Amino acid sequence: MQVFLKILESLSRKGKIIWAVSVALGILASILEVASAATFSLLTSSLFGGRKSNFGILAKSLPFTITQAVLISILGVIFIGKLGFQWIELNLKTRSAEEFFISIFRRKASLSQEEIERAESPIANLANRMHVLTHNVYYPAGLIISELLILVFLIPFVIYISPKASLLVFGTTLVLSIPALSMVRKRITKLNVDRMKIDASVDYITYSDFRTFYDQGFFPSNKRKLAEQIHAASEIDRKIVKLGSYSRLTIEFSFIVSVILTFSLIDKLVAPEARIQFFAILAYSFFRVIPAFSRIIAARNQIASRQSEFLNLMQADFDSTWVQDSVVHTTFNNSLVINFQVKKSEALNHELRFLVGDFVAIKGETGVGKTTFLKSVGGLIHGDFNVETDGQKLADLNAWRPSSALVSQNPFLSGETLLEMVTGQESKEGIDVALFEEALQLSCLSNWIQERPSGISNEQISGGERKQIALARAIYLRPEILLLDEVTAGMDQELAEEVLNNLLNCSRFKLILLATHDSILESKFSQIIYL
Repeated sequence: MQVFLKILESLSRKGKIIWAVSVALGILASILEVASAATFSLLTSSLFGGRKSNFGILAKSLPFTITQAVLISILGVIFIGKLGFQWIELNLKTRSAEEFFISIFRRKASLSQEEIERAESPIANLANRMHVLTHNVYYPAGLIISELLILVFLIPFVIYISPKASLLVFGTTLVLSIPALSMVRKRITKLNVDRMKIDASVDYITYSDFRTFYDQGFFPSNKRKLAEQIHAASEIDRKIVKLGSYSRLTIEFSFIVSVILTFSLIDKLVAPEARIQFFAILAYSFFRVIPAFSRIIAARNQIASRQSEFLNLMQADFDSTWVQDSVVHTTFNNSLVINFQVKKSEALNHELRFLVGDFVAIKGETGVGKTTFLKSVGGLIHGDFNVETDGQKLADLNAWRPSSALVSQNPFLSGETLLEMVTGQESKEGIDVALFEEALQLSCLSNWIQERPSGISNEQISGGERKQIALARAIYLRPEILLLDEVTAGMDQELAEEVLNNLLNCSRFKLILLATHDSILESKFSQIIYL
């Protein structure tokens, strides 16, 4: 419960709304599950019991043939609605987990090394907590709660058929389920302890590497260590998911066993005209076991694919393709053409042509996908588009890996001096001093270091200053494509115009893409793309 409350506290307003809607849809799906069971039972009674079957209120208000047609139609609508609710619920749960992950990243961006190292699990250790909501709340607890809700909603229906039989059914279900669920709870508790140990082993270097990947799309140092940690954590997460799903199956099987036991005493417990409905409930329970097994597999596959997609490092061998110095970059000398296949906006329904030296503004409302667009063009994530460089179309979309650097909206800075934050080195020995000074000049930081002679850290730097330092760091990486995500946010207008003028007059980059809400210097952009 403590972890759950921390999760809710850390969620953004949007994340809380998504979470609340997913819970509501889960309850609706449970109600529809019960409705489908009741309708299936009545339909079976109608088909096999004929006019003598027990229809209750429905039989008194409708003719027999119409009753059958109505039941079939209702069952179809309920099944479709239930599947739709469950599909939306599952996707909202994943979105909620991602919102949690992103909101924590934004909050941790301003913490110092000491604060991150002293932070408690599981909130600080982001690399291993991507889907903490999905793993430790939704699947284990959510599935059990939804199943118990189904049983609760079924009780009135079964009591209507036979009070004595219903007491035997639900009493036996509880007697059989509680010991098994107790064993599952102990096992999940042990797995969570093991999970916390992995979380606690995440050091500042691993966190910094992961944050750098999130910000800039590459790992500066020990990728293998982070990948191994994620794999170890993922294995435990899969076991937790399986146990949560098996808990649901435990209740399923207990319910089936209790119904079978009831049938052995059916002559004494259930009236002849209602027995066919008990057979229907038993058959329905068997049908529900198969989808439950499928959901276990789907849940495991979804977790693996989401982690792989988001981190982009679940490869068969942990090669160094994402380590900046080792990447074989795709380049262009004259023109770059991006032909998007996704029809999300008019701007992406046709070719986007860029020439060497272009400075392009990307505009659109919040949430429209400006950051995703930047990362796609920069090759940091794979998108649904074709790429043409200097008139030659790339046959493999995954081959588009240009030399690019991203300045994110909430950049994380590693180090205690400006030199270390920009170059990653503690001294000027071995660095490109001329490039370092040029990076400071372009980002308007040339005099900044003189004003702050003592050590600096993330919490001592304003949002605008953090953007300037992140810009200098990106310039120092010598990219061909510079990706700027709201880089002027947090700067006053005079400073923002000076930074952009410096970049406009710089011939170092082949292409600069700037996602922005501001209207400054619009006339100086090569083109403006509206999403």
